[in-house]
Amino acid sequence: MLAYHCEACDKYWSYPVPKCIFCKGDTRPVSETHYKVIGYTRINVPSQGNEKVPYIDYLLEDRNGNKIIMKSFSEFPLGATVDLAEGRGKTLAVGVVGTGTLGSGIAEHLLRSGCQVTLKTRSAASAEAATARLGKRLVKDRTEQQARELLKHISVTTDYGDLRDCDLVVEAVSEDMDLKKEVFRTLSEVCDPRTVFATNTSSLSIDEIAAATDRPDRFIGFHFFNPVAKMDL
Repeated sequence: MLAYHCEACDKYWSYPVPKCIFCKGDTRPVSETHYKVIGYTRINVPSQGNEKVPYIDYLLEDRNGNKIIMKSFSEFPLGATVDLAEGRGKTLAVGVVGTGTLGSGIAEHLLRSGCQVTLKTRSAASAEAATARLGKRLVKDRTEQQARELLKHISVTTDYGDLRDCDLVVEAVSEDMDLKKEVFRTLSEVCDPRTVFATNTSSLSIDEIAAATDRPDRFIGFHFFNPVAKMDL
């Protein structure tokens, strides 16, 4: 939350105040991130835009007495401190299932974008081949040393369990409905409940694929165009 502070009077406002109403001095914006839980209401009845229940509306207060309301599916006791900045700036962990043209291209694009990437393939041989292809593409616009440093942020695996803690998992296997459903049923068994699932399909029903998972409300279409690293789409 952005608050406005007059250093001369040590007063705070939770809305824009260009001049202090007490001393007429300049105020400055300050970003508050730590809040104390001073009240909450558990919501059990769904409403438009808030269909997933139960969730909790928290009444939070910062050190200056400013109050805000926060919706969350996490539980915090009264008096607990909540850090609204927690997780900001952390490296996004993304899993990619499939090492074909699009799968390896997506992995490369994510790697270049600063993500920590886990690439799931079917065999140890294809894992080695995928790593080699990535290395060759990366050295086209950087030194070998720079490419090696970048490759430290990707791991190639044959085990779905290694995708357990990803923030996002992108599926890029063949355009086959049964195969995609099988992939996501397996992912549903191993991934953290907070993980978002995405399919790269260009023609199959996203809703139908999502229905095969344990989290259709955290399932998206995430379609890339080939060649991924060169297409701004």
